[in-house]
Amino acid sequence: MVHAQDILDAEQRLLQSAAPLHGAAGDVVLGAPESVCAYRLPGFIASVRKTSPEINVHLVPPGTDETFRGLLNRRLDIGLILDDRKPLANLTARRIGSERIDLVAARGHPAASRRVDWRGLVEFHR
Repeated sequence: MVHAQDILDAEQRLLQSAAPLHGAAGDVVLGAPESVCAYRLPGFIASVRKTSPEINVHLVPPGTDETFRGLLNRRLDIGLILDDRKPLANLTARRIGSERIDLVAARGHPAASRRVDWRGLVEFHR
């Protein structure tokens, strides 16, 4: 439940960041992973539309490297990423939340009985 609360808190911070936009107008191009676009941002965008209907948020689902390039060449106004990679020069990153990832495995699978990291997952496929 703690991780779920972290996600809800991060979403609330996004919603609160939209609050001071009264009087602003125009298009905002937001790059985020497809899963974030589909599951996390609809509530945020609905809040922006409600509080600032003159702002149009356009979602683009790039990968992390494409997000960095899109910000540098100004195709994106803001980007959200899900990994810990450091941004390229001239970009600043700020953590606004974190997501828990759970591994689900069938009973009897080696991953079901022990702690597994990303490298360990690769070993199961060799």
